[in-house]
Amino acid sequence: MKQVRFGPYEVLANAIIITAAEDFRNGIKILRRHLGKRPQDVKSDKYKDWFEDKKKYYRDLRDIKRFFHSRWFGVLSQADGTVIYESLRSEVRR
Repeated sequence: MKQVRFGPYEVLANAIIITAAEDFRNGIKILRRHLGKRPQDVKSDKYKDWFEDKKKYYRDLRDIKRFFHSRWFGVLSQADGTVIYESLRSEVRR
């Protein structure tokens, strides 16, 4: 079997895509485990921090979704970013 060699740009492109996938998985885990339990007192600083953290993770997940659907993804890879994103979504649903 012939071994495939990747050039430095392909290695970098693959690392960017893999990092985006890992960030998506980790963002979902954090939202489920840590941010699902909101503080009782909505006027407290803990609630404000919790709310800001939650907004940040949702924004990050939105940005990752945009990346997988973007032209930039098409420059990095010939793979279908939409298929990869949907695969990630179904993976974290389990």
